[in-house]
Amino acid sequence: MKLINNSNSTVCIKKGLIIKQLISTLYFCLLIFIPFMTNATSSNIQSIEEIQNAAKKFLEEMPLAADNPNVEIEVGAIDSRLRLVKCEQPLDIFLPQGVRHRGKTSVAVHCQSPVAWKIIIPATITQYQMAWVVTHRVSPGELLTMQDIQLQKVKTPHHQRQPLLNKDKILSANPRRMMRKGSIIYQDSLCLVCRGETVSVSADNEFFSISVEGVALSDAILGETAQIRNAKSMQTFSAQVTGKNQLSVNITGSN
Repeated sequence: MKLINNSNSTVCIKKGLIIKQLISTLYFCLLIFIPFMTNATSSNIQSIEEIQNAAKKFLEEMPLAADNPNVEIEVGAIDSRLRLVKCEQPLDIFLPQGVRHRGKTSVAVHCQSPVAWKIIIPATITQYQMAWVVTHRVSPGELLTMQDIQLQKVKTPHHQRQPLLNKDKILSANPRRMMRKGSIIYQDSLCLVCRGETVSVSADNEFFSISVEGVALSDAILGETAQIRNAKSMQTFSAQVTGKNQLSVNITGSN
């Protein structure tokens, strides 16, 4: 009588199935990469470094980056295992439709002959500018001094808010909300006249000058206009900020 080891037979069958799956997967990968590998030898493979350098040069010559020392270009890595047939003509490089022209973006590199191929490479375009930032955490109610701020190179924000560059409009102003160390100071970050505070408003012309107290109904910094409610008459009017909780209204005189 001949004994059959069912356990060993099952193992052999499983190994055979695994080998078949690996062969099928390898064949599928070859089908995918065949356009990139056709006739590719060590002497006619497109250099990965050449592709990256060409993509970076293209981005550096864009209007935003050209001759601009405040723009930094970074091209992402390309898989070193990729084998692309060397292009006979200069590489065709362009931005794919719909991608951003700053921040995280991508660039397309295309070849037509002798074998057509195209790859998409991730890239980052970063723009910098000088801006005032706070040197430590500051809270609402604190008056900013030169010890609290410094001029620093920062990434240019992608949104509509613009950094406040006029130092005179920053000093003696209050943060509207808590600001962490390194926070960029924007125009809407501060108030020299803050909503709800008691303010003094002077009104004058060539003949007389008066001063009234009121309550600020809006936030404003130096030179801006704030809405004020007269503390006695309760009337609302506009006045220009001239200092900390100080505003003025110009009254045109008449003969």
